[in-house]
Amino acid sequence: MPHSFCHFLLAAIVAAGALQRAQAQPPATTAETAATAPGTESPATVDHHLSNDSTAQQILAVLQNSGQNLRDFQASVSMEEMDNLTGAIRQRSGTVWYARSDDGAVRMRLTFDKLTDDRGTVNRRIEYLLKDGWLIDRDYSSRIEVARQVLKPGQTTDLLKLGEGPFPLPIGQDPAEVNKLFEVSTLPAQQDVEPDQLSQVQDTVRLVLVPRPDTQFQNDFASIDVWVNLQSRFPQRIMTSSQSSVQTTVLTELKINQSIAEDRFNLDDISADNWNRRSEPFSQ
Repeated sequence: MPHSFCHFLLAAIVAAGALQRAQAQPPATTAETAATAPGTESPATVDHHLSNDSTAQQILAVLQNSGQNLRDFQASVSMEEMDNLTGAIRQRSGTVWYARSDDGAVRMRLTFDKLTDDRGTVNRRIEYLLKDGWLIDRDYSSRIEVARQVLKPGQTTDLLKLGEGPFPLPIGQDPAEVNKLFEVSTLPAQQDVEPDQLSQVQDTVRLVLVPRPDTQFQNDFASIDVWVNLQSRFPQRIMTSSQSSVQTTVLTELKINQSIAEDRFNLDDISADNWNRRSEPFSQ
């Protein structure tokens, strides 16, 4: 699966889980217990309030208690990737649409239409569509389309579930499971953030996940940082660090549960155009 879309799914579904919380009822005042991994301190009772003093376990508890009523969302998205070897930075910007059916099936479309690098900003359209168990990857400049079947026909495995899929997400997850796979901590929201990016972390708390040794995520990520807004309790910035690169995704202009027309999940018809198209059925 394309690395950029893997990263985007991580960011978008993190946001999706927390956006459910934003649409849910006001938080209960009853304290709940946050689970911790063996060897960590016994957790304190937690509520659903976030502040600059919230602990990592309190943040996990808030994220776990995300509501279950998310049907759809759309947002403007910016994704920046920095190459750790060369220091080169590329940024793409566009729009994401996400919808979940009553049966749990997820549809997601990501359209990038702008590319910015050291040469400036140009129109460069690429699209990803996740639908009906297939991931379609299109590059309109090179006229190449690759359709990959990421689920077997009839398969219902959740690719986004912690421990089952490739995307390590703390949203909606049992804190005990998160703690089994990651060292979980917090950092000051503004630490090591570039001055021109400080607005991206305003009024947030920062959760840091570091894969534990011998877990499936150890070779994919060095760390995952999630900035969660104090008021709305949803992530507004997600940064994943690996050996080769650092990718940062920012979601803005979020619209939640306002219904998305089904045609948003239909790509343009290119059957009459001169495209190089390839299909890759599911393989173990």
